[in-house]
Amino acid sequence: MSLIVLDTETTGLSRNKDRVVEVAACRIDAVSGGVLEEFHRYVNPEMLVPPEAVKVHGLTNAFLTDKPRFKDIASDLAGFLDGSTIVIHNAPFDSGFLSAEYRNSGTGRFESIPKEIVCSKALARRLT
Repeated sequence: MSLIVLDTETTGLSRNKDRVVEVAACRIDAVSGGVLEEFHRYVNPEMLVPPEAVKVHGLTNAFLTDKPRFKDIASDLAGFLDGSTIVIHNAPFDSGFLSAEYRNSGTGRFESIPKEIVCSKALARRLT
């Protein structure tokens, strides 16, 4: 059995006005923890990245300008995630942004891609 661990970087905190600038995911063996496959893309957000966001992730407008748009990577990402259990720290944030990106780009519904989304932040809170 395998799981996918996923993270995004964005231009800000609002899924309604901000955009994804990076998606990274690893398929890992659920028993050994070994990495089986990786997915990584930088994304042109088609908007200026605010200086506050650059301070968080270091991805500048100059660096992102020639990267593919989300709609150009949406199919590859969906293929990587399809039918999988995805583990995301603070899942409402990342999955909310991915839902908005799929919706806004007209490339489908993010919610229909994974089998299940597990929030590691929520799990950690239960342990403390």
